Amino acid sequence: MAKFDVIITAPEMDPDEGFFEYRFLSDTDVKGFVFQVINNGETDILCNPYIDDVLMYRIYVEERECTEFVVPANETISFWLVLAPIGLDTNVKDIKFFIDIHQMEGE
Repeated sequence: MAKFDVIITAPEMDPDEGFFEYRFLSDTDVKGFVFQVINNGETDILCNPYIDDVLMYRIYVEERECTEFVVPANETISFWLVLAPIGLDTNVKDIKFFIDIHQMEGE
């Protein structure tokens, strides 16, 4: 069995709040966040970031859009989470951002 040791660093937020709040100002407004996934383990890992609600988002690694990416053993990958509105209204949406991580099989 390989050692599984992953650290994810998120953009800074107010530690007292425990969440990030943003209000889009227009239909063309976008907001980007940089995350890092550090794989200190012995095998490559597959990362699948996603949002649990209806919100337009894209994930970019090395300036390429993707839905999942591999972080080799003992390496660090930075990725962008870019958010955009789907129509503007006054309703507040609470969304959650997840990153599913799986060890690569047969590595």
